Amino acid sequence: MICLTPICVRRGTREAINVPAALCNALEQYRRACEAHRLANPSYQGQPA
Repeated sequence: MICLTPICVRRGTREAINVPAALCNALEQYRRACEAHRLANPSYQGQPA
């Protein structure tokens, strides 16, 4: 299993900020696509194209 831990920092100050909603949504869509692909292709070990 591959884990992804996104972090976001403010430019200049290198201060932690919340992950923007647009990025959260894109990552969630990607996670769902990967899961659907994994379930449809149980022998596949990579990431969907």
